[in-house]
Amino acid sequence: QEFDGYMRKIQRQEAQEAAYQEKLRQHEEWRQTTWSGFAVRQLQALGQALKPIADPFIEVYMDSGDDNSVTAERILVYVGLRMYIVICGCLFLYAFTRLLQVVVGSKDIVKVEEIVIIHEHETEEEAAKARAAQTRGKKQKAQ
Repeated sequence: QEFDGYMRKIQRQEAQEAAYQEKLRQHEEWRQTTWSGFAVRQLQALGQALKPIADPFIEVYMDSGDDNSVTAERILVYVGLRMYIVICGCLFLYAFTRLLQVVVGSKDIVKVEEIVIIHEHETEEEAAKARAAQTRGKKQKAQ
């Protein structure tokens, strides 16, 4: 009976390991075939490129006490790192939008509608009389 229980435990562990390996394979496929996977890969590459800059801060954070202790220095470093990341993200977003504006163009598109009313008159004298009558009509309505 003990041997049978041991074999079931081994089979269960192998099944869990196979399921985990399948999840890893699907995750890697997602990273390689989707836009969001591409974005994740780029962020990871950026993190690796910035690792030499961040390493001293991380060392201070890790060396600032026991694993479970919370010290003022550790909190300040943690908050400082978070602020630095947020500010860098905002600056990157601003630079990206400015670059996009340069590429796309900065002129606003304004739709202008004009209504042209054409009055046809035989002579210039008739046109002048019509304009005068129209102007008098507007003046009388305003009063």
